[in-house]
Amino acid sequence: HLKNYISARVATKTDSEYAGIFDEPYIFVALQTEGDSQLVDFGGKYTTVRSYLEDICTASSQSANRRILVKEHPNSRNSLVNLTNDFPNVEIVNDMDTVELIQNADIVFTVNSSVGLESLILGTPVACSGQAFWDVEQLCYRAKNLDQLTSVMSQDRFEVNLELRNKFLSYLHNEYVIKLNWQADGVCRLPNTEISKVWKMLQD
Repeated sequence: HLKNYISARVATKTDSEYAGIFDEPYIFVALQTEGDSQLVDFGGKYTTVRSYLEDICTASSQSANRRILVKEHPNSRNSLVNLTNDFPNVEIVNDMDTVELIQNADIVFTVNSSVGLESLILGTPVACSGQAFWDVEQLCYRAKNLDQLTSVMSQDRFEVNLELRNKFLSYLHNEYVIKLNWQADGVCRLPNTEISKVWKMLQD
């Protein structure tokens, strides 16, 4: 039921421009913003968006006849579309809806974006290239460098360990996430049960 809480981004695509784009298999790559602390501090080998996209493009030749659809972060100031010019199966699709791209993809690649968690919630396989709290062994594919990116892209099929996924998401939802109680007057209150949860986390 968590997928019902994911809000689709506002897309500016036109049906004619991308007609049939979901008819062929593809890999979706979600980029982050340059200078994001999630990249600088927890990106592993990929501390910049440019270095990640360069390796994505290089690995794309082994993508098992799949297209590579890349979406830059909406807050990115400088587009890196020029990096894809020499790679015919790599396409920038900044004006498409992220949720649609996730739902129709064979697999989602990202460094450590929250798009990875959204993909797990929506039941789409994910390849993580950095350090992310949702990068659980046997739940996500590992793509920490060019060799691993290439290896994952070359696979014929991808799967999600549904049992592990459900246990992980259940833990996040029931044990880890703090649930706020929003009142009709707009005031947010923290229930005593959640205060106890926070206190236990601090003690641990």
